[in-house]
Amino acid sequence: MDTTLFPMRTILAQQIERTKGRASSEIKQLIAESDSRVTSLRNEITALESQIAALVERRDRECAVGDALRSLIAPIRILPAELLAEIFVLTIRDPSDEPKLVWRNLSHIQDVYRVSHVSCHWRQIATGLTRLWTGPLEVTFYRRSGGQTGKENYVQGLRAWLARSAPLAVSIYIRSPINGLDQIEFGSRLAEELVHVAHRTRSLRFINRTSGWLAQRLAGRKWDALEELELGAVASDDDPDVHFDCSNILSFATAPRLRKLTIDLTSRTPMPWAQLTDITMLKPILPEIFRDIFSQCKNVVRIGVLVRDWPVPSPPQTAVIALDHLHVLDVHWVGNTVHEMVFLDSLSAPALDDLSLNFHFNSGIEWAEVKLTAFQRRSPNITKLKIKGNAFVLPSGALIAALRNAPALTRLSIDFIDGDFLSALYYADDDDAEPLVPCLHSLTLAKIYGTLSQRGSRGYDCIAMVDGCRAGVALEGTRSCALDTNKIEG
Repeated sequence: MDTTLFPMRTILAQQIERTKGRASSEIKQLIAESDSRVTSLRNEITALESQIAALVERRDRECAVGDALRSLIAPIRILPAELLAEIFVLTIRDPSDEPKLVWRNLSHIQDVYRVSHVSCHWRQIATGLTRLWTGPLEVTFYRRSGGQTGKENYVQGLRAWLARSAPLAVSIYIRSPINGLDQIEFGSRLAEELVHVAHRTRSLRFINRTSGWLAQRLAGRKWDALEELELGAVASDDDPDVHFDCSNILSFATAPRLRKLTIDLTSRTPMPWAQLTDITMLKPILPEIFRDIFSQCKNVVRIGVLVRDWPVPSPPQTAVIALDHLHVLDVHWVGNTVHEMVFLDSLSAPALDDLSLNFHFNSGIEWAEVKLTAFQRRSPNITKLKIKGNAFVLPSGALIAALRNAPALTRLSIDFIDGDFLSALYYADDDDAEPLVPCLHSLTLAKIYGTLSQRGSRGYDCIAMVDGCRAGVALEGTRSCALDTNKIEG
């Protein structure tokens, strides 16, 4: 309680006037009387404070009773548990809808723990709702801060999350040191938790390189639910610079549902190539290995491949691999050896819809019009074409020839072109000639070299009139436009 302050000078003056002519004994008597009154007032205050405290307690309790009663009739309280569970699911951020690698920020994990810590009722619903606990998990084998307690909390947290997700499928991302795991009790316990859920792991990704010990530890299990696998280089436990031989690890080769694979072939891990539909190579692949693998991939729909050091010319009587179901082909040429795109000689993809050709810096590539034309004739249904390259300028004549052999093309994205190419694209209603790309709807350009011709620079009409009225253009780093028949809006 606050103390009231009185001006001592005023009080002193009053008492001087009051005690004039009085003896010291009388003043002492006045002091005793004042002290007695102070004691009496303190006792009264204490009694009143006790009464106030009791009243405050009663008030606070009634406030709590009112809040509890209001919560009983609040809309969120009277919702059926099934509807509340659906709301919980909708509040959890989906990592697949967020920017790349945002799942490492564990946003969905934070969301799950947030809704499960609001009340006992919510926690009971959340912990029993299996779908909430199936978001991707990054399991980190590196030494953790917090000593033994921190490691124990991490293992227990992983175990609880995986237990609550049962029996649904889970996605696991593994980040581990490339050696020494077998001597770390913490690593062994984490590996054991992963082994327990191997049979219901839908997606398994090894981030960067992994340890041979860990690969062996997980290999002895059945991956009955595995649909997606990313396996980079596997390092020997004795020497991290030496690749571990995984040729005896057969568990992935018998995974019945595996369809999507991202792999570094240096691990030599057997795979069920015939059943795969999506394959991405993390390292450049040699011709003989490519032919050996993809001759088995009769069901592949998408391929991403790095090419380096293929022989020029192609070996005589090399059989063309027919991939009848291939829809997407993403090729990256790397290295310093000139190889004239001989990779394209090895493939036939009649159903190909999306072709991406990427020429990396110092790739030594020489544009091979004849080879590309032959490939296009074996793949006549391409509707999307993307050509990218660092410091790689594609001759406009070669590009025009490529477009003439892509009659179904609707989307084109290309780097480093010149004005001659744009002029070739120009088409207006009063032209007698057939349009170069009659079905083109979307055109993306990164850089334009040289000067646009007068005909081809009329407010970018050359792009607007690719098919008479419908084309759109995006100039990367400069401007984006939505084009209609008569004008450009940008």
